[in-house]
Amino acid sequence: MGTIKAHLGIVGELAFVAGGTQLATAGYEGARLWDVASLKQRSAFRCSAIKAFAFSPDGKRLAGLGLQTLYIWDVQTGRETLRRQVDQASRLVFSPDGLSLAVIASVVLPGGGDSPPLVKLCDATTGQETGQLARHPEGVARIAFSPDGKRLASASDDQSVKVWDPASGKEALTLRGHSAGVSSLAFSEDGNRLASASLDGTVRIWEAP
Repeated sequence: MGTIKAHLGIVGELAFVAGGTQLATAGYEGARLWDVASLKQRSAFRCSAIKAFAFSPDGKRLAGLGLQTLYIWDVQTGRETLRRQVDQASRLVFSPDGLSLAVIASVVLPGGGDSPPLVKLCDATTGQETGQLARHPEGVARIAFSPDGKRLASASDDQSVKVWDPASGKEALTLRGHSAGVSSLAFSEDGNRLASASLDGTVRIWEAP
């Protein structure tokens, strides 16, 4: 279809808006938003190196994780609406209603080094932390909301998947069966099934609780 000369160097992250009409890309010098049909740049955002992107479900906002910074931009105007310092973080997802963000974060310990990653919930307007989910004993690779937003699943290097109630912050259950770290997960569109992929070479499909 075409080639976008997106950045001066390495393109480290990208994400399509729902429907695929726009594409966000990130390089060392900042982030950019492109119109896919014309391959023309719509906006350029000044920010630190982006590690993860997430579009809001309605496609009107773009969230990005930089170096200890959470950014949110208005897609239509290109205006930065939020810049907030956060702990070291690697992934983020919007809740289906667009009101919350779930973020995989690590906390720097007093004696140095990082704690095992945990999942934080933040207000998607202010960036203020609204809750924390208990840690996995090892790293968290992916997180995903169910389509109705009533469950949040986390995939971990500890070979498990945990399912949480984001409203209360409580763990609903732990799914075990993989023999190596769980690297990815996804809910089905109707929310009735949860698939998990592992470094053990298997994909497991669970009846979603």
